[in-house]
Amino acid sequence: NVRLFAHNSMAPAPGAARATAPRVASGGKLDSQRTAAAAKAETQKKYAELSRKQAQKYKASDNSVEAIRLRVRQEMKLEEEALKARVEKELDEKEAADRAVRAVSRAESAALAREARAVYAAALAEDLDEAEPAGSVLPAGRGSWT
Repeated sequence: NVRLFAHNSMAPAPGAARATAPRVASGGKLDSQRTAAAAKAETQKKYAELSRKQAQKYKASDNSVEAIRLRVRQEMKLEEEALKARVEKELDEKEAADRAVRAVSRAESAALAREARAVYAAALAEDLDEAEPAGSVLPAGRGSWT
């Protein structure tokens, strides 16, 4: 809008300048056309300078669209990383709890197995003591009691 306003306010109406302006010997263009072209070039320079200044102002501003998008992306990335860290921590805790349960289970199994072996060994020893009196001789070809 700024460009159109500046262009329209400085340029003559189409056709009006051509009809009244005298021809110039060099180049065959009308003086008014040169003036209009110079005015247009000047307007474009001013507009370009204004655009640069506005772009710098918006870049410096925290409220520009790009700055807001960048902040939102950074915040989303931080939230995602925090969520990942929390999930990994929970998984690590669950894994540690599972390992502890397995260790307790193995310890209980080992204790039960030791107890069962002790009971079996005691029962076997009792059976052997009852079956053979002390100092008895084994029948030939049967091996030893141990």
